[in-house]
Amino acid sequence: MSWPRALPATAAMTGLAAQALALTLWLAPGTFLAGLPGVLSGTPIAQGFLLHGAGTLALFLGLRYQGQPGDWRFNTITAAALPVVGGLGLLLTEAIVLLPRQDDRQPAWRRHPLPSLPDSPVTPPDESGQALREGLASVLAQSQDSHLRQEALLQSQHLPTRTAISLMRRGLADDADDIRLLGYSMLNRLESQLEQRIQHLRQVIDKEGDVSGRAHEALACLYAEYAYLELAQGSACELMLKQALDSLDHAIDRAPSAERWRQRARLGLLQRRPQQTRIDLDKATVQGAPDLAVATLSAELAYLERDTVGLRETLATLADHHHVPPRLQSLREFWQ
Repeated sequence: MSWPRALPATAAMTGLAAQALALTLWLAPGTFLAGLPGVLSGTPIAQGFLLHGAGTLALFLGLRYQGQPGDWRFNTITAAALPVVGGLGLLLTEAIVLLPRQDDRQPAWRRHPLPSLPDSPVTPPDESGQALREGLASVLAQSQDSHLRQEALLQSQHLPTRTAISLMRRGLADDADDIRLLGYSMLNRLESQLEQRIQHLRQVIDKEGDVSGRAHEALACLYAEYAYLELAQGSACELMLKQALDSLDHAIDRAPSAERWRQRARLGLLQRRPQQTRIDLDKATVQGAPDLAVATLSAELAYLERDTVGLRETLATLADHHHVPPRLQSLREFWQ
């Protein structure tokens, strides 16, 4: 017996409608499906499965006898499995949501240092530190840009005078004429400043005398600067040190003090007379010289006598590197 042509399509549509009713019953139980016959009564889940099964059967028959043998199996299986697969998907989603989640939220606040403001003053590098000295020296020795070497030579003016002079002498050996002339002019300016101050003190002594010895003490310091800064060498350096010692002895004869004996010990170091230096240093200690000033000269004396143990112990007492002599800076940083 052949089926009427419109019957399979009607059965398929009826099956789809029944599945839609089943889905509606699952999503909203107790609505218009409450008026179903008693045989279909029960829980909403049972009613939904019953409607879904009836709809799947009607869809199967409709597609089977509609004359499409290649599609009816796929469509029927898909319609039957869709609620099951969807339910499993919902269960899996709920399981994932209910799993204890790791708290990866960012904290509500976090402590941060105060940022540097554009208008805040820039902290300059330590002038006595090794990093600045070695940085400028490396630029002068290795940079191929003459402008950078010239800038490094200009920046050396902000270093301690003795360190700056060593960098200026490096500039004298530069290949560029501008840098050599700059080094000569900087050294010449330092010498001119010392000479002007010496001439001024001599004029003061000639006009007003020096009863307290202060002018002679200042004059001795200026003469010693030539040797300390290595602006004078050889016989010229010896002459400057002799004049410094004569001026300082004149000041000590007027009024001996701890500072003047300390200055005399410093001159002894420059003249490389360790025994006389120790005598003058002991006199300065008796006169009440500060421990820090005595320790600084004691470190240089230990270095002159090649007393490594005494030098290391003395440098350990100098907590502030500003009080360490320039030539002992590298040793102090090595032993730290």
